Amino acid sequence: MKKILFILLFSHFISTEGLGQKSLFTAGFHFSPTLLSDYFNGGEAFSSVEGMEFRTFQQFGYSAGMVIRKGITKTLAFETGLTFTQRNYRLQIDSTTGNFRQEMTYRIVGYELPIRGLFMIQASDFSYFMAGLGVSLDLFPSDVYSRTETWQHETVRYSWITGGVIANLGWEYRSRQSGIFYVGFRFHQPFGNIYLSKIGEVGDPLVTSSMDLSGTFLSLDFAYYFPMKKSRMDK
Repeated sequence: MKKILFILLFSHFISTEGLGQKSLFTAGFHFSPTLLSDYFNGGEAFSSVEGMEFRTFQQFGYSAGMVIRKGITKTLAFETGLTFTQRNYRLQIDSTTGNFRQEMTYRIVGYELPIRGLFMIQASDFSYFMAGLGVSLDLFPSDVYSRTETWQHETVRYSWITGGVIANLGWEYRSRQSGIFYVGFRFHQPFGNIYLSKIGEVGDPLVTSSMDLSGTFLSLDFAYYFPMKKSRMDK
């Protein structure tokens, strides 16, 4: 029994020591312009009522923030941080006869608290392919209102806090002196619709039409991490 206990303790010590030798800690920042895409249910929303057609198009947006990475092994790491996100939209109002059109633009501002795991494959001495998957806590501080001379629009959040799935795929170059440079793609899929877009005529309390906004987006990711620091166990 003592031999078995000794073997288990020794094995735990070896695995912990190996984990410490492979673990690295770094932090940095990222900037991610949103790509226009009709895929993943994140493009156009449409409704038609009483001779009028309403379309909402997702425009170019962006997200930016800080990120913290903690290595677990040579191939696995953990990331979190804080991200500011701006989703831009264009609302188009047309008559079915084609003799009337109005447009409004608006933006939805939010914050993300992501938690994701990273899987890394070494491509060369200083570069790695990256794949990540995780969840994000999404915060939306306010509703949005805009109007023209004849039409008004209010986008109401379903909840000020919600969640979503995040995934990323990319490539990075590592330098102990200069830091880490990353480029890739990021996909964000909320668990449900984030806002309800309500449209009506100015001065009329009734809503003429409404559309759900999913908030799904695909973005191009650029990130920089400061030079890596080894953990205390590595010193």
